[in-house]
Amino acid sequence: MMTALFDKSGSWNYLAALERLAFVYAVSKRGSDISIVCLTLAFVGARISEVAALAFAHLNVANEAVTFERLEQ
Repeated sequence: MMTALFDKSGSWNYLAALERLAFVYAVSKRGSDISIVCLTLAFVGARISEVAALAFAHLNVANEAVTFERLEQ
């Protein structure tokens, strides 16, 4: 099922649970850097610009954490 990006009031629509699951399944089969970006978007909920701005220094392996810089105020 495909939905519009915006609802009637102009607010963003978000993926339903089954749409998100289908997205994760499709992306996880690719095994590339793009899939890492897409899976981060799907599971973390960060904006594309925030994920694109990630650097190795933002990863804390010991605490299993990722620190995002907030790009929008």
